[in-house]
Amino acid sequence: MQLLSSTEAGQTRAWLETIGSSLQSAEFAAWNLEWLAAHCDAFDEAEENKLEYTQAHERYQVEVEKHINAAVAGTDVDMSKLLERLPAFLKQTTDAAQMSPASAECVETLTSLTEFNEFKAAMIMTKRDKASSSGAGAPAAGGELFEATAAHSLRDMEGCLEFAAAMDAATDGWTTLSDKGWFRLEKRPAPGATNKGDAVTRYRMELDLPLDDVAVMLTDYSGRRALWDDTFKSSTLVQQHAHNEQRDDRTVTVQMKFHYLMRLVGVPSEMSLRIVVLHDTPDNGVKTFACIPWDGKGGAIDATSKFFQMALGILKPHESADDKCVYTGIERVQIGMAPDWLLGWMAASFAPKYMLGMVDRYKKAKRDGKL
Repeated sequence: MQLLSSTEAGQTRAWLETIGSSLQSAEFAAWNLEWLAAHCDAFDEAEENKLEYTQAHERYQVEVEKHINAAVAGTDVDMSKLLERLPAFLKQTTDAAQMSPASAECVETLTSLTEFNEFKAAMIMTKRDKASSSGAGAPAAGGELFEATAAHSLRDMEGCLEFAAAMDAATDGWTTLSDKGWFRLEKRPAPGATNKGDAVTRYRMELDLPLDDVAVMLTDYSGRRALWDDTFKSSTLVQQHAHNEQRDDRTVTVQMKFHYLMRLVGVPSEMSLRIVVLHDTPDNGVKTFACIPWDGKGGAIDATSKFFQMALGILKPHESADDKCVYTGIERVQIGMAPDWLLGWMAASFAPKYMLGMVDRYKKAKRDGKL
């Protein structure tokens, strides 16, 4: 592959910025929402990907292409040359030396628009929103996820931490969604739930990092998180509730990077989180943590959070290697918002790659003396 000259790279970057400006416009967002709403009724939450789904995605991409062509008409953008140059441009700008924020956002948006599973998820979320607004067939509100579950009140932080330990220890009622040996994803109905779509997911994975490092990697939302988490943008510490040998407890406001379609259908890019880490709990050498949407003004769990409910975790030493640990992640979700096909897809593609990518970047940051 022949590399581009500096002039060609600069022109390509400028063309991407022009297209990106159109893709980020209010007009394009309005068209997207209208198109999704007009075509979402054919989609359901079953794992099967019907032919009409892929056909709808193909029609959607054709319409997006029409929008781009109309947006660049009358500009100096040469679409044929752009498509010809793009592979070389991306290859030689992997270090972001020549990739401006606007051109990078354009590439991310274009990639998002061509991703079928993200398109399907956006369709299902749009369909659920339509049902909710009409009052027909809508599932229970997200707040139900924080009602009492068996003996654990999920409306307070201590109940969430107890629930994490209970679900880690539970042996019955689990359905395996994915099992790769080193990574296992399971789900079960949430104990005591009245809505059949209310479930608990549990995933276990071996991580090639010492336990204390994994605890930092998963629960540290200070600015240095950007060293290992490429979905993290920035954060602000709101309040440090406790910081001692037994407990680390803080509230932060976090800005995250999500793909275009997810942002479009309402997945928030900013949220307030309460993060608690208990050391030597429930056993010596074990850490239990909870990351919960938090209403800072009310000083309580934000039960209205729609897209993020709770992330709970248990970190245990590896049986035979001090430089490894076993991470169990526990989430309580509405399966309607995260159907089996999506959970399975995340297990097979996103979750392990995301976690292993963070581990690799965390190791590099340590090697480079940045941690």
